[in-house]
Amino acid sequence: MKKHNKITGQNLTARGEPFLWTMGGALAVGILMVAGFLCLVIVNGLTTFYPGPVYKLNLNNSKIIAGEPGRKETIKTDLAQAGNRLAERTLYKTGNFDLYNEDYVWVADYEINKLSVPQDIFFIERMEWGPFIGFIKALQLDKNRVEFNFLEKDIRLLEKEHQTALQRRKKILRIEKKDIGRINHLIEEKRLNLRRLEIKHGDQSKLYKSALQDYQQSLLELEIRYKKIQEKVEFEKNINDKFLLILEDVNGKEKIIKLSEIVRFYPANSITLFGKIKIYLSRWYEFLTTRPREANTEGGVLPAIFGTVAMTLLMVVFVAPFGIMASLYLREYAKQGRMVSLVKICVNNLAGVPSIVYGVFGLGFFAYIIGGSI
Repeated sequence: MKKHNKITGQNLTARGEPFLWTMGGALAVGILMVAGFLCLVIVNGLTTFYPGPVYKLNLNNSKIIAGEPGRKETIKTDLAQAGNRLAERTLYKTGNFDLYNEDYVWVADYEINKLSVPQDIFFIERMEWGPFIGFIKALQLDKNRVEFNFLEKDIRLLEKEHQTALQRRKKILRIEKKDIGRINHLIEEKRLNLRRLEIKHGDQSKLYKSALQDYQQSLLELEIRYKKIQEKVEFEKNINDKFLLILEDVNGKEKIIKLSEIVRFYPANSITLFGKIKIYLSRWYEFLTTRPREANTEGGVLPAIFGTVAMTLLMVVFVAPFGIMASLYLREYAKQGRMVSLVKICVNNLAGVPSIVYGVFGLGFFAYIIGGSI
């Protein structure tokens, strides 16, 4: 049925106005959905690194857990203690994976017998096994054991020793990466040079035999240098092994870790606002400037950022000139025909389809199909 304007009597369908308004409304709704999604990502992303409180929960089954609350959800339950109604449960980040083999625990409200906020409980981020949530019992400083009583002087002593241990760990990593890495590079370089001479002149030639003697002599010298550097590394590691932190979780299980293996720590329920902001910024700095660890679940994304920037720059330098020359040739010089039409269709497809689609196709075809058959 045709729609007419009651005032002018014109056919609005013929002019296309209903379709224009429909398309405009759909576009507006799409833009609002995208904006809302971006806002959701930003809000959740900005609050991810902000330190929250840690609760101690005494459950009805006599189990005790401690954790940082996360997201909540409503569930259906038929249990009598829930009143045969909907119940709310919270996901707590409990950490202590090396003790209980789980990082998170769902706890429903009706399962909680008592909830408390201990002021002396610590959230400790480690290089391995994720965070530890519990109490600090003592510090083992070489041969001296210092009991930790949650006083200002104890926290300052812990911070001082922790910074010293971090400097030792950085020194060890620097030696292993630069000094030992340089020696390994020299050994590999000399081995490849010797292999080139063997391929070119044969292993019975005088030139190869002379180079082999030089290689063996250089290898002995490099091995002596390597042992000296390795002794220095072992010395620093032995010192780190003597500076320990004795911890205890809410169930009384004891855990001993090296001070050098702690990334950061803070009293979760007694930290000031300034301290929370400091922790928040340090986590962002770690996320943007360090490598991932713990199977990419912790640490930073620096390699991904560097790889993306490097690939983009390489594409700009090498691909853009070829693309511009190809477009000029196709537009101005190429003889129109089936081949040119096919190339243009391929170019339009490449421009219209997201690159991730081609990446997924390449992964499936080359890695799983072709690679799986090799």
